[in-house]
Amino acid sequence: MNFVRHPVERIVSWYYYTRAPWYMVKETVWRNRTFLSLKKILSVQDLKMPLDECILSNRRSCGIHPGSSIGNMDYTSQVSFFCGHVKECSILESDELFNIAVKVKKNHFKCIASIFCGYTGCL
Repeated sequence: MNFVRHPVERIVSWYYYTRAPWYMVKETVWRNRTFLSLKKILSVQDLKMPLDECILSNRRSCGIHPGSSIGNMDYTSQVSFFCGHVKECSILESDELFNIAVKVKKNHFKCIASIFCGYTGCL
């Protein structure tokens, strides 16, 4: 059974999650000692920038760029969940990615259901 989130909600959530202090610090244990390091360095201005402003300023770190590698992004395409791990599945918004995902869905998933959760509950 696979669950996928609403694609826009997923991207918004991931954008802000990657700017949280606990995400920025990488913990490494070596020889029973803990070392802390930064995963990536962003300016304070970039850390505080709202997603809509980031997208409008056309920054590479916050947009979806068709043809780019899914593996190099901070979040993955939900279509890739149904495609697999072959090379063709690693290019964002490619025809191959979509076609393989559709084939996998037809061959391996008997039912696809949609659940909508709003302010009043789930349908």
